[in-house]
Amino acid sequence: MYKPQVTLILAAVCLTLLAGCTLPAGDGLPVHTQGQVAVMATIASMQEGSGVSQARIILARGKHVFEWDVPVVGLDISAELEVPIGNWQLTILLMDDEGTIQFQSAPQEIDVMPNNTQLVEVVLRPGDGLVNLTIDLGDSPFWQNASRARVYFNDEREELIWEGIDGPINHVFSLAPGTYDLLIELYTESFHAANRIAPGIWQVIEVQAAQELVLNWQPATETLTVNAVIYMIPEAPQNLTANMSQGKVHLSWDPHPNPFVTGYFVYSQSDPFERPDILTPIPVLEPQFIHDVEELSLLDARSITYSVAAVGYTGVAGYRSSPLVVELGP
Repeated sequence: MYKPQVTLILAAVCLTLLAGCTLPAGDGLPVHTQGQVAVMATIASMQEGSGVSQARIILARGKHVFEWDVPVVGLDISAELEVPIGNWQLTILLMDDEGTIQFQSAPQEIDVMPNNTQLVEVVLRPGDGLVNLTIDLGDSPFWQNASRARVYFNDEREELIWEGIDGPINHVFSLAPGTYDLLIELYTESFHAANRIAPGIWQVIEVQAAQELVLNWQPATETLTVNAVIYMIPEAPQNLTANMSQGKVHLSWDPHPNPFVTGYFVYSQSDPFERPDILTPIPVLEPQFIHDVEELSLLDARSITYSVAAVGYTGVAGYRSSPLVVELGP
């Protein structure tokens, strides 16, 4: 692939570019000391007729930023710039007639030295693309308290806050061309995990060089259908009766009229100072039960009290029947 090279010659030290600011003089050097920096820019895919018409050279140091626009003729860029000696951060942008950035370099540290020429190689990649993101929360009550968002492009995170703003939230991001995994999370009064109201879903986006991608994002929702059935506690079974024969008590009661009843718990109590025992941990299906009381007779129990409760298929026991006392013997 053809890779043209562009050389810029930057000469050092001029008061006019600093607008009255004091220039760094170095280690005892006079302010008029000059040096040169040769910048070799490699453009990976630029060809003649690509639409690039001007270059913007940006030098930054601390809060001071200086820019120069120079014409591009074919594949050639040349400029003689007077800048102070010292350490600078250099960025080069190539733009078309409309000012759209077609190619750009990453910020690169350079040293402008007195009485010396240095060569700096700069790689120009395709210009950033724009992601025009609109967060539309609509009128759902779920999002009324949302006031901030975290936006992830791969591992890079940006935080947006819009407290007191009604309507959609808009923000434009500038990104290098490429494929990105995008995630947007919504939060309420802070970015604490407990205040995250929408976790978001990862999606893939393509950012093209010098183009704008418009995204209208809404929190992911699904329809939730709720069917509620009200189950009343089953009434107590009626007509509990008992017949004792050969050391066994035969219990029976009327079938429960509730169609949701699936079985019955049978309770017994031989000691009034103890809680009743449940004889059927697994509910019996029929309205009858046989209790072997021979062991209770050996324990000198004189009587036993029975009760029954219906059970629905939710497993909740209903009200118990009236207690029935069965005498075990003299």
